Amino acid sequence: MPQLDPPAPAVVADQEPFWEPIGQLVFAFGHLEEQIEWCITLLLNADSAPKSPSVASQIRNICSRIALVEALYRQLTTDEQLRVALHNLIKELRVVFKFRNGVLHGPWGNYFKHSCTWQKPRTNPVDLSPYNFEVSVEVLQEHIQRAADIGNGLVKLILSVVEEHASRAPA
Repeated sequence: MPQLDPPAPAVVADQEPFWEPIGQLVFAFGHLEEQIEWCITLLLNADSAPKSPSVASQIRNICSRIALVEALYRQLTTDEQLRVALHNLIKELRVVFKFRNGVLHGPWGNYFKHSCTWQKPRTNPVDLSPYNFEVSVEVLQEHIQRAADIGNGLVKLILSVVEEHASRAPA
């Protein structure tokens, strides 16, 4: 059996600039998930008195919760512009969650001093081919901001449709 050498330990000085932004990324996405949960509760209660506890809280998979937001939203509005606006936010949500998963799960590969980036090795689930993407502090910060912008946009959009729905409902 061939002898394998263990991976070389990472240099702490190369890692340290990433610690705070990764922590901020975790908190930003935690807040985004809280916003999604809030939207689900608001949408579920749009046609009736608030229920507790919500059955939706049992859906642990973020992709399923995002799909539930979209399905519930479509029940409240037939306005095509509003549906397209939500669909665009959902597409962005899926992209930022894919990035988050790539950053937080799996190994950190090579560090490139010239660009201050880490390589994240990944596997394409379709054909199982390997690929890499690079992560810099700036890219982490951009995704932190994107998560905040998407969450705020989602809340605003859901609120407007739920409020409009409530104003049309018989008293």
